[in-house]
Amino acid sequence: MGTFNFFYIPLYAHTKEEYGEIWQKGLDEKYKSVDLSQNDKISIENVYRKDYPRSYHYNDVIGYVRIAIDGERTVLVYFDMKGGRHKKYVCWASHHEPVQYEFANKDNDSIRNALSKTLGYVQKECRKKKYIFNREDIEERMRFFDFEAYFKFKKWI
Repeated sequence: MGTFNFFYIPLYAHTKEEYGEIWQKGLDEKYKSVDLSQNDKISIENVYRKDYPRSYHYNDVIGYVRIAIDGERTVLVYFDMKGGRHKKYVCWASHHEPVQYEFANKDNDSIRNALSKTLGYVQKECRKKKYIFNREDIEERMRFFDFEAYFKFKKWI
């Protein structure tokens, strides 16, 4: 049995609110030297948003956390980060205690527990490096996901 990439989690440079403020400041700078009415500014902003979408979910991504399953019970964590504007992604594997990321049984509760601990590790690493990571969103989805059925379907267990 090999290593299987289970899912990717985007990492952001800013919170969604911070990114919105940065985007708005850029738009304000662009039109500050022009004498416009408030209605004209709103119209231009609406056109600008439509023609040049600045979606936080796509434009502020600085890398991804890759969660993989190795063998039958080990969860691995990789950080795939952008190396800069013209550089390729760089990848570094996390250093972790294997027992913390293994699931004892091949059932949903064991898998979910191991993944939750893994997300805790990811959150701790992201705080150190000041990356933005939305753990709550992932954990909410995990509550309803049938890992056991999915892993069996993929022939991972």
